Amino acid sequence: MNDGIKKLEKIITEESKNFKIHHIDNGFCRIVYKAKNSKNQIIYYCLQDEGVYHGGVLCYRTSTDFEPDYRIDFPKNMFEIPMGDSEIEKVVREYLSN
Repeated sequence: MNDGIKKLEKIITEESKNFKIHHIDNGFCRIVYKAKNSKNQIIYYCLQDEGVYHGGVLCYRTSTDFEPDYRIDFPKNMFEIPMGDSEIEKVVREYLSN
């Protein structure tokens, strides 16, 4: 395995500990996550259910007021799995588990 892949795996492993649920927004069908970047700045992401016809669950980087800013892709194993019974928690839990 080359050094670049090892470094990326280390970053993913370290950052995966930080993708924790910040809050659940049932009204807009999204779960907001909080993480710290390499500069120790807090960054917010969300997993939002866009519906079957619009791509399903998508990941967004959010603004500081938690509004989706732009789409971004992360491995599913980086996100804390929600354990509640709301519809968005069930949808995201199923998405993260597959």
